[in-house]
Amino acid sequence: MGLFLLSPPLNNMEMESSRSQDGLPVLPTRLTEFNFEPFFPIAIMATSERMKHLMKSNQLAQASAVHKYVVKCLQGQRAYNDVQDWLDDIGI
Repeated sequence: MGLFLLSPPLNNMEMESSRSQDGLPVLPTRLTEFNFEPFFPIAIMATSERMKHLMKSNQLAQASAVHKYVVKCLQGQRAYNDVQDWLDDIGI
């Protein structure tokens, strides 16, 4: 088991104004910020600009145990290969 996040939000407040395709709020209620120690593999993939912002304000991105992948485009072959390689590395 593992968690691979593609360009996650900086924090939950950023998600409060986000809407789904149906126009509904992505988060129906306020959530507290992430504040626990994960005991499973986690990876984050983002563009270099986004990763800079994540490293400043996202607790998961700041954790040394979280694998970080910086890519030019989240939809390209390199991004896909990085995800596949990470899954192989953790045995999935």
